[in-house]
Amino acid sequence: ATRGEKSPSPFLLGRDEGYIGVLIDDLVTRGTTEPYRMFTSRAEYRISLRADNADLRLTQKAIDYGLVTDEERITSLAARETLIEDRIQDLRKFRLFVTDWADRGGKDLMGGDQMSKKSGQKKSGEEVLGMPHVTLSAVERIIRDVQ
Repeated sequence: ATRGEKSPSPFLLGRDEGYIGVLIDDLVTRGTTEPYRMFTSRAEYRISLRADNADLRLTQKAIDYGLVTDEERITSLAARETLIEDRIQDLRKFRLFVTDWADRGGKDLMGGDQMSKKSGQKKSGEEVLGMPHVTLSAVERIIRDVQ
């Protein structure tokens, strides 16, 4: 009812925005002989369809459709989005030589003996965080130690 008053466009969730978007897309475009057996494994974006980021994925849509009108919540969402983007930019800007990452985080942080082949290369915090077995807490600790 609220959507009809505020916005003429239909409310659509894509496959990358929610599991219900995956379910509807699969039913409509792919068909199924057993619709009661829909699995989350069909969602190619399931890593990003987590409960802990639902507000970042869906609150803006709710605002656009007039479902969220609380100014405090809208301001809080904007602040959270800005904070996350700022931290991502910080990770992209922070660069150390591969050997420095390894010296500060242990050889396992940079893949053991592999790091000696790339010793003259610099990697950003974002690149290091994308490596297997590297944790956010390890990267945070190294950044704090350097700064």
